[in-house]
Amino acid sequence: MENKIAIFLFLLFLASCGGDNGKNPDHGSDTLKVKPGIIFDQPTRMQPFAMGDSIDISIRVAIPDFTYDSVTVTFNQGKESQKLNGIKGRVKILTGNTGMQAVRVTLHTADTAFSETQVIVCYSDIKPEQYTYKILKKYKHNPDDYTQGLVYENGYIYEGTGQPRQSQLKKYRLETGDLIQSYKMPDEDFGEGIVLYKDFIYQLTWQSGVAYKYEKESFKVINRFVVQTEGWGITNYNDKLIMSDGSNILYVLTPESFDVVKRIEVYDNVGPVNNLNELEFIGGKIFANIYTTDFIVIIDPETGRVEGKINMEGLIKQCDNPKETDVLNGIAWMGEPGKILVTGKWWPNMFYVEYFK
Repeated sequence: MENKIAIFLFLLFLASCGGDNGKNPDHGSDTLKVKPGIIFDQPTRMQPFAMGDSIDISIRVAIPDFTYDSVTVTFNQGKESQKLNGIKGRVKILTGNTGMQAVRVTLHTADTAFSETQVIVCYSDIKPEQYTYKILKKYKHNPDDYTQGLVYENGYIYEGTGQPRQSQLKKYRLETGDLIQSYKMPDEDFGEGIVLYKDFIYQLTWQSGVAYKYEKESFKVINRFVVQTEGWGITNYNDKLIMSDGSNILYVLTPESFDVVKRIEVYDNVGPVNNLNELEFIGGKIFANIYTTDFIVIIDPETGRVEGKINMEGLIKQCDNPKETDVLNGIAWMGEPGKILVTGKWWPNMFYVEYFK
């Protein structure tokens, strides 16, 4: 469903940007020209390619004997165009990110330009590096906590938990588990991911359509934001925030208003990477656990490409006397390269692990 909505919004955006058909470029006013009717034979709608591929373009013009001076191709409203020799040719995909891309073909006449757009999908052009792990240290974790978000800072763990009427924001000492502070969310909210940003904490909810902003020191709620999608994971991204909703889409948000300023479509070399859940920003990359799996993927937020994949298989079996355990969920960075703190929903332990090829 999320992908269908994303496709609809993308096509709606393209429609709103397609105002140059039949427009006089010299005088800036629409002319009463008969549109030629551009039909794509290649590429087909939503046809997959890899970033940087060269692709075949083939169009037809519905009006017989329609004359034009030249044909150009652009990607995503870009300024850099490539010329075709007639209505068929081969061009290089000029885009720096994965996901849906707009291919625009324009017929140029002496005083008018007519355009039509086709949507393709770009997969990653690299195969993710494969990583395994080893356990460096095991910590206690409250097995009653349905972990949704995990952050480490200066010896303390900030954790967001879920479940109806049990969702909380907590702060406790990593080494001892001693609870320092907690806030119980409203009963109607199912708590999700958390992030620390400056002197504040943000916490998502699953399906309530709201995100909370707290004072970091007091846990006092100081603002609420409307969220248009489900809330899953959230983390820092330079001076912005990044949120997941369980699809392959990451949303770049402004911390001040929670406005979406960018969407990142996450792909590896075989297709979209769905079920992105808990997030952590580490060394310029986004680490995301894939919900219901043992995998953590490493994403380049500038391109949407999955650059690495950490296989955490078997970690749950290292838990001490589990009463009831659920899936891997919870990634925190303690400042050391190549090492992360991980846990899961209702797990009795957290694990400090090193990941390596």
